Order: sequence, then structure tokens, then C-alpha cells
Amino acid sequence: MDSANAFAADSLPGRAVTWLARAGAVALAIMAAITFVDVVGRELIDRPLPAKRELTEILMVGLVYMGMGLTTWLRGHIRVDIVYLLMPQRMRSLFDSFTYLIATIFIALMAWQLFERMLTKYEKGDVTELWELQWWPVALVATICTGVMALALLAQWIDSVSRALSGRAEAQAAPPPSAPPAAPSAAPPANME
Repeated sequence: MDSANAFAADSLPGRAVTWLARAGAVALAIMAAITFVDVVGRELIDRPLPAKRELTEILMVGLVYMGMGLTTWLRGHIRVDIVYLLMPQRMRSLFDSFTYLIATIFIALMAWQLFERMLTKYEKGDVTELWELQWWPVALVATICTGVMALALLAQWIDSVSRALSGRAEAQAAPPPSAPPAAPSAAPPANME
């Protein structure tokens, strides 16, 4: 499988990160609805939504963790490339190999620590204050999402090592099927007579 196909949106990892991002979008919509109901209830009938804070905290996991994998897969994290663009292609690939390796190790350690936290919450039976919902499933979702991000980084590390050995340019990930089309270029037409 070549690099362009490895980072396609319809590949297994591409589908996984897209599915997680869509679940995060659903969590965002639910959080917006909860906030709307809470504000309307508080302002119009003086009855705020009970446990709004608990629900928002739980849904925040969806907002933060579920989008990380897709952002990583699409190489959407911030990269300052002032010096990077001046490097030869092979040097860029070596630099990418080093940074992706460090990022993969860091995120894998983070996933491991989240897994440990999930086990602790499960063993202790930690629950939320009002509705007494279990916290361990929330920690499990965070663990899975972080593990998916680590796998996306691992795939990018393998690709960067391959590029460093072959000297080829970086392949861009295909956007997910539901992504809006890219904005047209602001450059004027080439033939302006």
C-alpha cells in the first residue's frame, strides 16, 4: 500500500478517526441542546436543568478527545515551518520522523495513564455528584480516543521514516467524505490579458 492510500479517508484508520469525530460532533450538539434547555428553563420558568454541569463535564470528553484523532490524521495540528520549508526534502522527513516518534511515545504514555485512571475509577466506583453516573466509561472513551490518536501518529511516523529513506515528498491525507470542499484559491487566473 502506498503512502497516498495509507492516509485515505476510506482506509480503516481514516474511517475510525472520522467516526470518532462525528461522535464528538454529536456530543457538541447535545451539549448545545442541554445549555439551551437550561437557559430557557432558568430564564422563563425559573427551573434550571438539574445536573447540567455533570452532563457538560461528561460530554466535554467527546469534544476534546474525539476530535484529536481526526486532527492528527489530517495533519491539522499547528506546525511552525519557517525553517522547515528551507530544509531539503530528506531533512524534512528526518525531522518529521523524530517529531512523530516523540509525539507517538508521549501520546501512548498518555493513553496508558488514562487506562490506569479508568481502572482506578472502576475499582473505586467513582460516580458523579447528583445522578451518580459511573466515571469509568468516560475515562474509557478518553483512553480509546487517545489510543487512536497514538495509532495515527504511529502511522505518520512510519510514513516519515519511509519518506526519509526514499526521499519522496509528504503525502497529504484525504479529507473525510463529509468534509466541505476546500475554498477556491485566491490566486488570479494565469492568463489575464
